Amino acid sequence: MTTNMRRSDRLMLTVPLTILGTDEHGFRYEDPARTSVLNRHGARIQIGRRLTRGTTIRVVNRLNRRVADFRIVGPVAPFSDAGGEFGVEYVDRDANIWGIQFPPLREGESAESKALLECRKCHSVALLPLSLVEVEVLETSGILTKQCEH
Repeated sequence: MTTNMRRSDRLMLTVPLTILGTDEHGFRYEDPARTSVLNRHGARIQIGRRLTRGTTIRVVNRLNRRVADFRIVGPVAPFSDAGGEFGVEYVDRDANIWGIQFPPLREGESAESKALLECRKCHSVALLPLSLVEVEVLETSGILTKQCEH
């Protein structure tokens, strides 16, 4: 039996967002989006634009006007004509644009997940810590972008 260790509870909650970023051609954009799932450390967002792994976006919660920077962890669903779903995590771990207080971990709960990852370029293998969003992206797409030490 596998124990599901998470850093915080996940909420299936739709929050309207505005996403500000710069695309791969250097053009700035401002697009509507929304959450489908959120947690203390990030969210799963739905947006009509492809987002690039590892880039930073500014997210505005349109309900309370709070703003924070997020890192794109990767896609969690295939991109379609309706758009895509992407896992994002806070750049500043102390940020909280949801306005929701998530309960702290209980005694004995793990705050860290790890995975054995192989670099596509140099083929080195390392056991690396993963955020909740990175775990979800890895489970969904099988690909995760992280900086290789080599």
